[in-house]
Amino acid sequence: MKAILKNCTLFAAVVFLFTGCAIITNGISYQKDRLMGTSRYTWHETFATNQLHEQQYEQDISILKEIDARQQVTYTMYDIISLPMKSFDVSNEMYIIIDNEVIPLSITLKERLYDGNYGNTSNFPRQNPPTDTGYDLTNSKVTRMIHPLSDEMIELITTARRVYLRYYVGPNMITSEIKGAKLYSVKKLISRK
Repeated sequence: MKAILKNCTLFAAVVFLFTGCAIITNGISYQKDRLMGTSRYTWHETFATNQLHEQQYEQDISILKEIDARQQVTYTMYDIISLPMKSFDVSNEMYIIIDNEVIPLSITLKERLYDGNYGNTSNFPRQNPPTDTGYDLTNSKVTRMIHPLSDEMIELITTARRVYLRYYVGPNMITSEIKGAKLYSVKKLISRK
């Protein structure tokens, strides 16, 4: 009985250790680009509708930190927002709110795509009746954007308690919250050398 208890304790400690390591890395991936001579750290997170009267959406954000051979650092946010087809488009008016500081988000690329997914009704409620094949057709509008992040923004994020991304979609708003463990991960990305 003691041996079983000892093995269970050891197993629990190993699981905790590996889970802790996963939390410490928090989804930050590293790639060495030998061709361009850069080190690339990427943080990725997915957001979805989080407020009762908020526009329905799903959002994938990746923040890329690139360090070149001269140790110059650049930060770029890659942003993909999926909306139900009947929604208005994402406005060009976008903001990053760092604690109480509101900063307009600049855009270097913005493109809209239309996506028809069969059998994918987890993102949005069914908008079309089932087809003859038995699949549900859910169409969505996808907006892909690239935002350069300034040194000022990065400096403010390093001491922030919360960060929000604000977008406008017709009469509605989208607010993605980066706080707690998510913000901790972004700060870890910034501190990587």
